[in-house]
Amino acid sequence: MYSGEYEASDIAFIVNHNEQSKTRRIIHAYFSGGTDIQIIKDHGFFDLDLNKFVSINETNYKDYIGHWFVKENVKGDKKYEKVQLEDVQIETRVCRVYEVETPKNLTCFTNDLLSVASLSDKLCNIFEVDRNTLTYDKDLMEKDIEKYGLFSYAEFADRMSKESFDMLNLQYLKIAIGKGVITEEEHAYLRSFYVANMGSFKSKFNLR
Repeated sequence: MYSGEYEASDIAFIVNHNEQSKTRRIIHAYFSGGTDIQIIKDHGFFDLDLNKFVSINETNYKDYIGHWFVKENVKGDKKYEKVQLEDVQIETRVCRVYEVETPKNLTCFTNDLLSVASLSDKLCNIFEVDRNTLTYDKDLMEKDIEKYGLFSYAEFADRMSKESFDMLNLQYLKIAIGKGVITEEEHAYLRSFYVANMGSFKSKFNLR
């Protein structure tokens, strides 16, 4: 969303990768063109109808059937393809579960779909997006920064490392709270989750 270009990225961390296999309810989402993905509990995808990331779960999936989502088109003549959510089936099977986050962008392509871990979907909805270029509107971004300001690392130094602060773009969290994209309670939950689940992260980052 910053560059509007496909970028290769390291994985910042893998959440829940060490959980044991067990019986889980699967949300199996079917998109046009044969694209499908299986998720557990919820996961974020970029909804072109709403021009933002939405978190699809077992309760709300019917709200998004018929909506168009972003599919990668790395070798094509267009920046991306549009695929429509056509059907969702709830299934049960034994499996493990994990979510991937990338540094800075937080997003990745999962089964070719532009996605974000459910923990961070709101962190990717802070700024307005140009749906044609899939980039943040730079002028509106600057206006938001001028209006709401940015957090400094000094305000987080007792809670996390500078590396994790930069990786999660937490300077922009002040804008998210100011605009009502995320509440103080949600902010506190995210912070406590990342700190409490340190042992589950596969990371080169120093998340303390």
